[in-house]
Amino acid sequence: MAEAIGLALSIVSLIKLSATVVQSCYDYVAKAKQAPEDIQRIISEVASLQTTLEQLQRLTSDPNDERMSLLRSMDVQHGPFEACHNVLAEIQKKLQSIGDASSVRKRLLFPFQGAKLDELLQTLEKSKASLLLALAGDQTKRSVGRH
Repeated sequence: MAEAIGLALSIVSLIKLSATVVQSCYDYVAKAKQAPEDIQRIISEVASLQTTLEQLQRLTSDPNDERMSLLRSMDVQHGPFEACHNVLAEIQKKLQSIGDASSVRKRLLFPFQGAKLDELLQTLEKSKASLLLALAGDQTKRSVGRH
């Protein structure tokens, strides 16, 4: 049961952090006209992760439900939940670092270099894929168990 509660808290925490990151991205775009295309990539990937997490939250809301064992096994040190948290926290920190700059300065101070941004977004993509695969595995176990 403690594992289930931990998983639920991990998911809720990531949903909140991803919402904060998306909002920070929109704030950046609004204040820095002609914001780089990279910010749109961040918004897209983080919003997709947020949608996935919201779906997982609905499926894992009951801490007594043991059906999601593969998904729960992902909530470990260096696992996909932690990886998502680390990437989202890094993105948020960098966006906050330019929060008070003028619009022109914001445009010039875009906090991500191409290779680093690619690495961050790939980490989110891989983590999301791992979570979805675990969910699919849990769903397969449930359907095979019924027959």
